[in-house]
Amino acid sequence: MQANIVTTLERQVLRLQEELRAVTEKNKQLSAKLAQAFPDSAWPTLHRVYCGHKSTNATYIDTPCRMEGREFSHLEGLWMVDEEGWKSRNSHKPFVVYETYECNCRNRSSAGATDVPPSALREEIRVLSQPLLQLIEQQTKMIPGLQAYLDKGLLKDNLIRPPYVFFYHFGVDIQESARVQDHESYEDFQLLWCCLEQRTQDFRQTISACFDSGYVANEHIPWLFKPGDLLVVRSEVSTVVKQAKIIEVQNLGDESTIGIHVSSIRFDGRFRRRGEPMAFTLRHQPKHKITDLEIYPYRYASAELKAEMLRLGREFFACRKWRYVALNDPVGSEEHAVCKIPLVRFVPC
Repeated sequence: MQANIVTTLERQVLRLQEELRAVTEKNKQLSAKLAQAFPDSAWPTLHRVYCGHKSTNATYIDTPCRMEGREFSHLEGLWMVDEEGWKSRNSHKPFVVYETYECNCRNRSSAGATDVPPSALREEIRVLSQPLLQLIEQQTKMIPGLQAYLDKGLLKDNLIRPPYVFFYHFGVDIQESARVQDHESYEDFQLLWCCLEQRTQDFRQTISACFDSGYVANEHIPWLFKPGDLLVVRSEVSTVVKQAKIIEVQNLGDESTIGIHVSSIRFDGRFRRRGEPMAFTLRHQPKHKITDLEIYPYRYASAELKAEMLRLGREFFACRKWRYVALNDPVGSEEHAVCKIPLVRFVPC
């Protein structure tokens, strides 16, 4: 009897030891995943998954993978139980990256359900540090042209969202400006810029190579026009230079409508800056020659066109020293009371 009790206890001890080894090994695996998810030298990345079958949202601290359920396979990972508590405990982190996935539940009988690794549908960067946020806002107000992106929602709700067009246009300018100021959050700022560079590097190289070859694809139009840059605007009667403010792209059927708000200097006895919306359409095709566009950045203009625009600009600016009379134009006619390059409607007297 006593021998049987001892044998039973020994079996229980062995079973508990085996369970302890299994738990220890599982703990090592989880610790490794945590270290991979939040390395000391990088920024935290959280993964959000929306499941239509369960009608739920969940946040995970590691990249989710497809797990088999009784009937359906779901994207799951190491579940973050208390996200707000995590934010409090990690308030020293300057920012966090969120990657969003859709579960796309599959029936277990679906072939290849676990073959394809999931990819994030979208991402966003949430700035947690108020000093870092203030530094970025300060730079956006100091650099000409960048304010246009702030007006369009950059940093709304403390978020930076793709496609990060502002970073392609002004990333170097912002970084240099922040470096010169030697702000207290400059190290956090450098980490954020490192994150943006890593996430956009391949794409930036691709479109830069395309632009350098003199061509642009429809989907890359927003990167071609930088707010504050000079533009060449072509029409049947003239070619003029204007300044870009902000661009909107609307895709309709087999065409894209490119809307650009521009400003220009006009003259009616005084120099005046005038803003106006302009637009042109592009048919969907692999590439367009940049200088064939109705509106394109001045930096891509030919040397001959740049020389002609510079000559006309100097002639136009010389108007400040003259007095004028209209040439057979009705008094008060605004259509003809405006002088703009290259159609000068006033002459010196």
